[in-house]
Amino acid sequence: MMKRYRFFKITFLLAVFTFLLRSFVVHGQIRPGAQQTEDYLKLIEGKKVGVVAHAASQIYHSNGSTHLIDS
Repeated sequence: MMKRYRFFKITFLLAVFTFLLRSFVVHGQIRPGAQQTEDYLKLIEGKKVGVVAHAASQIYHSNGSTHLIDS
């Protein structure tokens, strides 16, 4: 009985994970928050913001790339 419960639990978690992963996909491409600055920039403009990121984090756009802190 316990093995059956474990199987359903793992199957359910896998299904939920797959659903959540698909919900973050936009036109077949995953877009990180750094590439969606137009969505939240107005909300944080004029406020103090902390950034927790890798030192080499960059935002890629059509003109090339920009360091995350310089954006």
